[in-house]
Amino acid sequence: MAAAKDTCPRSALVRILSYECSPGDVAINYALVAWSTVLCAEGILAAFEPATAAKSDTSSGGSTKSQGERPGDADSRRTGRAVVWAVNAYLWGFQIGLCLAVDCVGISIVWSAHAGILIALARSLEIDATPFLRQKLRNFAGACIAAWTYYALVEPPITTVAHAAAVAMGLGIGDLIRRWAYAARRS
Repeated sequence: MAAAKDTCPRSALVRILSYECSPGDVAINYALVAWSTVLCAEGILAAFEPATAAKSDTSSGGSTKSQGERPGDADSRRTGRAVVWAVNAYLWGFQIGLCLAVDCVGISIVWSAHAGILIALARSLEIDATPFLRQKLRNFAGACIAAWTYYALVEPPITTVAHAAAVAMGLGIGDLIRRWAYAARRS
């Protein structure tokens, strides 16, 4: 491992994002970030889905048309997409800013916070209504627990504290999203 760190670029950002050039950590964490980003986007978009979701009517020759759309439904969906981008920009900014401030490396705060957001949304908005989505959430939870356990065993205890704090931050963000989405759907 020392040889990899000796050849790692000196750029602070590269050091942070590459786990000081640790391929194993990169593989674990970027896989979890990719997975959590997709699931979190699904959850946030589901939260902002209008209460009168579009239904398809194929009885008239196979074309689909929207029924029950309200004028604000497009705005609600647009807001959901904006929230997905804003949440991810915030989490990445927080992760990089924290690592620059305290000289840490990694991206696990992003996927740990995503896990917290998903817990809040799944519990509060029942986004896990379909068996397929429920299974995806269970699989992701299992992967997170495995990664948290691994890092609890091989990294200093502050890493576990950071993961727990990131989940708590995600729970708070998820609750804010839930409240905002509820208000948007009611208006």
